[in-house]
Amino acid sequence: MIGEEERVIKQALEEAGHQSPIPGDLKIYESLIHQILTKKDLRPFFSVTDGEVFREKEIVDLNGQTKRLDRLIVREKEVWIVDYKNHRTLSEIYHNQVKNYIKVVQGLYPERKVRGFLLYLADLGLEEV
Repeated sequence: MIGEEERVIKQALEEAGHQSPIPGDLKIYESLIHQILTKKDLRPFFSVTDGEVFREKEIVDLNGQTKRLDRLIVREKEVWIVDYKNHRTLSEIYHNQVKNYIKVVQGLYPERKVRGFLLYLADLGLEEV
């Protein structure tokens, strides 16, 4: 699996390099990506075999406003929303944002339990909202 993770990381960095409007070497993120993929409590969010994963998924709330979810994992009985943040500085605002996402997604998947998570990139901390 380690070889597979390295291949996936390399491929992701290459794709990001082609899509990024910011010039520069994205290799500086390789270590962070590796840490995220190998951290035990984060693994269920990035090694999904029993559901569909959507990145940058756009949804529309009841007011017609578009929301973009960083990561949406749709399983048979549960739906997980993952929102990435750099730091915990605006934690209350982040929590409210994810709570709003949960309300919208619950309307899309009324028969499933919807859970929301904040992943803080600075310390790889995870909070369920």
